[in-house]
Amino acid sequence: MARPLRLAYENALYHVINRGHRREAIFTDDKDREEFLGRLAVAQVRFNLVVHGYCLMDNHYHLLVGTPDANLSRAMHTLNSSYASWYRARHQLVGSLFQGRFKAVLVERERYLATVSAYIHLNPVRAGLVSDPGDWRWSSMAHYLGKKPPAKKNELTLAVTTDEVMKFCGGRKNYLAIIDEVWTRKPDAGAIYGANSLLGGDDFVDEMKMRLREAKDGRLEHMPEARDILRNDPERIERAVRAALGLSSGESIARRRGGAAYKTLVWALRRYSTLRLDQIGARFGVKASAVSELVRRVEKEAAADKRTRKTLELVATGLALNHQNVK
Repeated sequence: MARPLRLAYENALYHVINRGHRREAIFTDDKDREEFLGRLAVAQVRFNLVVHGYCLMDNHYHLLVGTPDANLSRAMHTLNSSYASWYRARHQLVGSLFQGRFKAVLVERERYLATVSAYIHLNPVRAGLVSDPGDWRWSSMAHYLGKKPPAKKNELTLAVTTDEVMKFCGGRKNYLAIIDEVWTRKPDAGAIYGANSLLGGDDFVDEMKMRLREAKDGRLEHMPEARDILRNDPERIERAVRAALGLSSGESIARRRGGAAYKTLVWALRRYSTLRLDQIGARFGVKASAVSELVRRVEKEAAADKRTRKTLELVATGLALNHQNVK
């Protein structure tokens, strides 16, 4: 699969996830968890992070963090490497603790902050560890229930900011209703992690792609995922679609309602290129809203149809192989 992009800008909001190597434990007891939270508190002060929430499981963790200083990578590298060194020394282990680079999903505040927060707090419920998210000691849910006093940021105790989530959902009662709704709805991965690690509406995604196109080469040296997306010019994407569907280069991918090639190409351009909705629409003589609706239909169809899902996977695989060939 093509790597997800990672963008950094002031006051960005991220859902950060990291797992243990081979999905093995990164927390074996309460002392491990307390140490991690203590180091997170240190990173919060050092890097001026805004922590909206967290949840520690046995073999992975979730964080919901804002970055006023556009420094997520530095902060996470410091947190992960320092905790991993401590953990290996304590447990007399060698080798990698984490599976690799952390995953960071860029989140649109207005639409998804409260939903992602609820999803994070529901992790131990989904795992069958507790029946109520408020019963899990190793998450920020207690802060949202008002059971923990607000901490001051200049103290080396983790300060969890609940105000912004509460503002968007309209208070604690509504937030608890959102948790119930997310639990009942059980959103799929795409609804929580987005595409290319962008979770937001069409305007938000287009704005982030514009930021990516305008990023300086020096910044992209530290953003291999972004370089992969930039390599995906429309011609390369079309070649991957043709290969996935077994079409020759001479066969036209014309606009035809229900045509698999047309639908797949439109979806792939949206998923793997930096083109905006209106730019994709202009290629086929349709409006941006039509592109957006078609992409949603393709993703819905892929969720229900194995053949469609396989085609989209072949497109992704083809793009990944292209990237390997040009490195």
